Amino acid sequence: AELLSRLKKLRTRIAGDAHVPAYIVFADATLKDMCRKLPQTKARFLEVPGVGKVKMEQYGDRFAAEIRDFLESGAH
Repeated sequence: AELLSRLKKLRTRIAGDAHVPAYIVFADATLKDMCRKLPQTKARFLEVPGVGKVKMEQYGDRFAAEIRDFLESGAH
């Protein structure tokens, strides 16, 4: 739940910066799958439904960093 909250906050910041609705960045279902799979590489991000090559290139590094930070914090 904490990771999902963190990913939603990141999505909201990215969407705000780009002036687009949050779902344009990633759908909730995509964020939930990230929480299950914990992708930290580009190849792993491409295994998440809703993440294509373009979105992975645009947002993958930022979401991977958030996932890594969460895992390193021991919050899970």
